[in-house]
Amino acid sequence: MASGVQQLEALDRRLEEARKKADAIARQKAALAAKLRARDTVKRRKEETRRKIEGGGLLHIAGLLGEDPGLVLGGLLELSKALEAHPERALVWKSRGDSLLQERAAQRKGTFGKV
Repeated sequence: MASGVQQLEALDRRLEEARKKADAIARQKAALAAKLRARDTVKRRKEETRRKIEGGGLLHIAGLLGEDPGLVLGGLLELSKALEAHPERALVWKSRGDSLLQERAAQRKGTFGKV
């Protein structure tokens, strides 16, 4: 039978091993959390980039891509004011824009489908 001192030493060793395991698990958890944050950041940046590209595409379709940035921004600010003052206009403008986007999509489909 082990003496009380030996039992205490054995418990100390087990406790130290448990602490090392807990530290390793804590490091794994921190690494996983960092990986998940990085993945979320990449996802958010990709979405933001996609939205910017879409915005540039819309400026191109509207024939405004080559215009002075101040002119385009000023026009967009006026659009924003008009939407606040007359929100019902949004339906008309959206319908017009959706129609044009659908036409362009149909044209692309027809063009790409032909060989």
